[in-house]
Amino acid sequence: MTASRDIRRAESSRQVTSGEFNTVVEKYFRELALTPAETEAGWFLLKGMSLSEIAELRSTREGTVKTQCTGIYRKAGVSGKSQLFSLLVEDVLL
Repeated sequence: MTASRDIRRAESSRQVTSGEFNTVVEKYFRELALTPAETEAGWFLLKGMSLSEIAELRSTREGTVKTQCTGIYRKAGVSGKSQLFSLLVEDVLL
């Protein structure tokens, strides 16, 4: 690992342990260059909601949410929700 990555992880860990989880995740979403809609869907994914639940909460179609989630996964370089969580834990929380 590079020194800059180690420094970033240390700072992320400090923020998480100081109660700044939201700040860390928002920064991660910005680094992925998510759209505002993808960011909102991403938060609901992190809360464990299904596509249909997210669609209902956002007053949109499930297909729209699926497209947004696919965009999140593509930008993160993963194939689904479980890999996104793993990546988030690995890159941000550890």
